[in-house]
Formats: sequence, C-alpha cells, structure tokens
Amino acid sequence: MDITAEVIGYLAGIVTNISVFPHAYSVHKMSQNNEVDKINALPISLYIMQDVGCMFWVSYGILNQLYPIICASVLNMIPNTYIMFIICTTNCKNADNDVVVDDAPVDTVVVTASANNFLTE
Repeated sequence: MDITAEVIGYLAGIVTNISVFPHAYSVHKMSQNNEVDKINALPISLYIMQDVGCMFWVSYGILNQLYPIICASVLNMIPNTYIMFIICTTNCKNADNDVVVDDAPVDTVVVTASANNFLTE
C-alpha cells in the first residue's frame, strides 16, 4: 500500500475516533455523579450495533491487511464498550434498588405554584 494512502487512512481513523472519546468521558462523568436517568436514556442497542460493525471492519481489515481500518475500529470499540459497561452496571444497580410499595397513600395533595401565590388542591 502506498504510504500516502496509509497516512490518510490513519488520519481518518483518528478524526473519526475523536468524536467518540468525549462522549465516553461525559458518560463517565454521569456515572460519577450518579445521574441514573441520563444513563438509562442512552440506547444500548446503538453501542451494540457500533461494536458489531467495528468487529466486521476489523475482520475486513485483517483479511485485506488494511491496518488503518483495524486500528481505527479497535480504537472505536474501546469507548463504545466502556459506555455499554456503564449502562449495564447502572441498570443492574438500579434494578437492585427498585422497591415496589403496594401501600401507597390514596390521598395526595397536589401543590401548584404561580408568580403571585401558592395554591393547594
């Protein structure tokens, strides 16, 4: 393979992966701050499909000896797999803490607020 084409391939892989690592970092921060609702809103199917696609790209790269594709795909799988790990561990922790209360009170007071006064209904 021509050295110019290989350099372009590596640059493409780097630029593509730059977008994934900040997202993994923000998910890491959500995990540290225990922002369970935000983490649960992340679609795990997206990251599964991305990792499966990357596995195919790695296979394609190995079969054709295209090292830029192999490197870029493996690098892309690292943050995706980390995000999936965070989603799964957060869902497992959350499932352990879910408590169903059958004896919830029937009479509930709803409080609404406006700029001038407070009303209870």
